[in-house]
Order: sequence, then structure tokens, then C-alpha cells
Amino acid sequence: MDHYIADLAVLFLGAFVLAYLLEPLVIRSCRALGIVDVPGWRRVHVAPTPRAGGIVFVPCMALGLFVVYRWFPHLWKEGFIGLGCALLLITAVGLIDDVNEMRASIKLLAQFGAGIILYFSGYRLNDMSIPFTHTVIDLSGPDFLITVIGVAAIINAVNMLDGLDGLAAGSVFIMCGFLFINKVTRGDIASCAVLVLIGGATIGFLRYNFHPARVFMGDTGSMFLGLALAAEVFDAASQGVAVTTILLPLVILGIPIFDMCQTVFTRYRGSRNIFAADKNHLHHRLLTLGLSHREAVFFIYGLNIYMGIMALLYPHVEVAYRALYLIALALFLLLASFLVAMGHRRNGNGDGNGEAGIQSNAGDGAETTAGGDGAA
Repeated sequence: MDHYIADLAVLFLGAFVLAYLLEPLVIRSCRALGIVDVPGWRRVHVAPTPRAGGIVFVPCMALGLFVVYRWFPHLWKEGFIGLGCALLLITAVGLIDDVNEMRASIKLLAQFGAGIILYFSGYRLNDMSIPFTHTVIDLSGPDFLITVIGVAAIINAVNMLDGLDGLAAGSVFIMCGFLFINKVTRGDIASCAVLVLIGGATIGFLRYNFHPARVFMGDTGSMFLGLALAAEVFDAASQGVAVTTILLPLVILGIPIFDMCQTVFTRYRGSRNIFAADKNHLHHRLLTLGLSHREAVFFIYGLNIYMGIMALLYPHVEVAYRALYLIALALFLLLASFLVAMGHRRNGNGDGNGEAGIQSNAGDGAETTAGGDGAA
């Protein structure tokens, strides 16, 4: 165990230092090439800011995986090759979108393509047991669709979270931390290399992305992180058939997933294109309630930590009470969402498109307005 911890610490620190040192170069390059995010009606920042800063995650991951392959073979997994190919695909699409916005449908197809690559690289569900019975369902049939759609959903959930300075990077770091603890408690520390690389890179990037941000990660970074998290979710889920094994990673990612579902439902209910941009995300609503930029970010950090703690506690709940535990967790999210929505409406933003309360000096605003954020 000790040598695993030491090796993972080296990977974490290496990714952190690399991201910290390379990001200033990325910022200068984005300015020189004109890859900047211009303030708009649903942006929170007021000055042009370099975007595509998330490209720094690529060398962090690539160099990290090379180090694992060359010097830490006990941490290597064959699926890393497929994961690397999928990350390159989604990064290329994200970079193109940051430079010249593309249609949401094209990005969605790319996300499906990345999901297909992950599926054939071993990131998939195998079997699932039915709670309170001794029945195991063979998922070899629908697991392809589950993987492809699930990967796209998680990518978009992280992308939609990328709306305030430091929100996506900090939230992903928190989620990686709880996914790491989940794997360690299950005795699967040998498969944590990708998690620590993401964690180190996001912390190094956060130095330049926290409010007031000097750079945004853009779709380049948010889709990269979303895909990496999706791979970790399916990797964890593939290690067993128990519902707990499959459920816990999803609970850890509960806040971005819940926000995505709530946003899509609100757009559908309002007879709007579900890919159309608006100001109906959780972070927008918190700003309209009067929270400052940093207060909104820390509030959502707190929600992510809460979900992570609830996920880690779940296996210790008696089996007879687990259903009630999950119902209570869902009720908490629904009630919190309801209260925030009520305050949002009372501040004159019932349609999710108002400007009231959005008066910060900088914000991530990495979601695209052309083509929408639903598949951005």
C-alpha cells in the first residue's frame, strides 16, 4: 500500500507542477492567437479573457501516463490506451469549438464517438445485481448504449458546470478526491492513476482560473475533464455487480448531473430547444439570489462535498434502510433546487434569461452560446 501511495503522490505533484508552469504559456498563446472569450448576454465576465486554457490538461495526462507505463507499471491498465485516444478526440473537438464555435449536434456525435472508444477499451458495465434479491442481470446487451449515452451525459454535466471562475476545476478536484477514496476503500488503489493526474492538473490550473480568472478552460478543458470522469465512473462500476459499486460514483457526481437534468427539463417544459443557451443553471440562480461570485462557487463546492460524504456513508447504512437513505438524499436535492428556483423567480428571472444579479467582474462562461451548452 505504501509504495502505491508514494507513486500516486509523485503523479499528483507532477501534474500539479506541470499545469502550474505551462498555463502562463497557454494564456499568452491564446491571446496571441485571438482565442478569447468575449463578454455576452449570458457571460458573467466583462472583459475578453483567454479561453481553451484546459488544453494544459493534455500534456499533464500524456506525460503522466507515460511515466506510469515506463516507471510505474503496477499502476498501468490496458484501457489507458483507448482512454488516451478518446481524450485526444474530445480535446480536438473542444479546441475547434473554442476557436470557431461548432454546432451542438457535431459535438454530441464526437462525444458518442469517445464513448464508443471507451466501451471497446473496457470501460463498460458487465452485470448488475438486483437489490434484496439474489438475481444478477446480464448487461452485455444494453451496456453499449448505456456506456455511450452515459459518457455523453457526464461530459455535458461537467460542461454545464463550467460557468463561474474556478467552479468546474474545483468541483472536479473534489469529485476526484471522493472517487479516489471510494476506490481505496474498495481495495482498488492500483487503478487510481488517472484520478490523481486529473486532481493535480485541476489544482495547478485553478491557480489561474479562480476568481478573478486569468483564463477559462473552455470546451477544450470541460469536455476533457468530463470524459476523464466518465471513464472513472465506468471503470469503478465495472469492478463489481453490486448496485452499490455502480451507484456510488454517480452519487459523487450528483450535483452536476442533477443540474444538467434540471436545466434540460426546464428548457423542455418551456418548449425551448434543450440545447439552447440560457441562464437557468444552478450557479446563475445563486447569483440572482444575491450571492457573490465566490460565495456561489463555494456554495456549490459545499454541495459536492456533501454528495461525496453521503456516497461514502452509503455502504455503511443497513441494507434495510438504504432505499430510505437514497430517498432522503433525493428529497434534499429537490427541496434545495425548489428553494433556489423560488428565489430566482422572485428576483424577476422566471424565464432563466434575465440579467438581474449577474454583475461580477469575471466568470468562466465557457459554454457556447452558438449551438447551445447542452452538448458543448
